[in-house]
Amino acid sequence: MKAPAFFYISFMKIIILEGSTASGKTRSAKELVKIFCGNGIRCLLVEEDKTLMPILHHPNSEISKNHLLKIMNKTLKEKTDVIIFDRLHLTASAMTKSEIKKFEPIEKILLQHEPLLVFLKVKENKIPSRVIDSIKYRQRSWEKRIWEKGTRKQVDQHYIEAQRKIAKKYAQSKLPKIIIDSTDQNYAKIARKIALMRASDIMEDK
Repeated sequence: MKAPAFFYISFMKIIILEGSTASGKTRSAKELVKIFCGNGIRCLLVEEDKTLMPILHHPNSEISKNHLLKIMNKTLKEKTDVIIFDRLHLTASAMTKSEIKKFEPIEKILLQHEPLLVFLKVKENKIPSRVIDSIKYRQRSWEKRIWEKGTRKQVDQHYIEAQRKIAKKYAQSKLPKIIIDSTDQNYAKIARKIALMRASDIMEDK
């Protein structure tokens, strides 16, 4: 099946990509931007350097919630058709060890914009190799952060547990949502699936 020839979006829609490290969130997001922009749809990607990194070491859920609300309120003022968040409140909830209801104000805002929460899930036996492989594409500080977790076995278990924690937060969320297996790393296919779910009218090439 060929890529969509035309997308029509009647009003702003929001896509939230969540998942553990190396699950393919960033690469899927960039594929989504290609699809939407290629079809004349205005698209804004809010990357994790804005959503996650400023609160990475804050264990306080209130600080994380307020930071994300500030980012969201600023982003929602932009003239765009689709907003893609690379990580948002699920990651923050998992990091701060708090219930998803602590981030209820965020979900209330999101529900006004036909959101789709996408949990990119990797088969657990593939997580360790994906995390180690991600070192090739990141800065040196990223490699340091990984090995701060301990031995290779401890690193592996840390990221497996991280995905499990996000899965629990996903189950608690009241947003429209979908789990997509990203183990095969076919990010173009993943992006196409998400894009088709977000378009309110699609004409396909025959």
